Amino acid sequence: MRDLEVDEEAKFVRECWKHWSLKVSKFEIPGDTGYPDRIIWMPGGRPIFFEFKREGYEPSLKQSVIHAELCLLGYQVEVHTNADRALQSLARAVEAALNIK
Repeated sequence: MRDLEVDEEAKFVRECWKHWSLKVSKFEIPGDTGYPDRIIWMPGGRPIFFEFKREGYEPSLKQSVIHAELCLLGYQVEVHTNADRALQSLARAVEAALNIK
């Protein structure tokens, strides 16, 4: 059986390119864990981090700590279980980034 988390993440990546031509990278730091799954390279040079979880699952304690640290540094970190809701949130962020000139 396929992992629904993987399917939602793949849909999110496809739609980011289709709708906004945004580059979305798998975010991995060799030898370190707990960082968000994806980094979205936003217009204006301020990336956003997205973590995908299966419905009913929460980030681990280590992930929560790292997400909080990134937020304290001024980065936006979001956790989603559904690609459509993640895309709605990203649409608002893209609109805000494009309106800042």
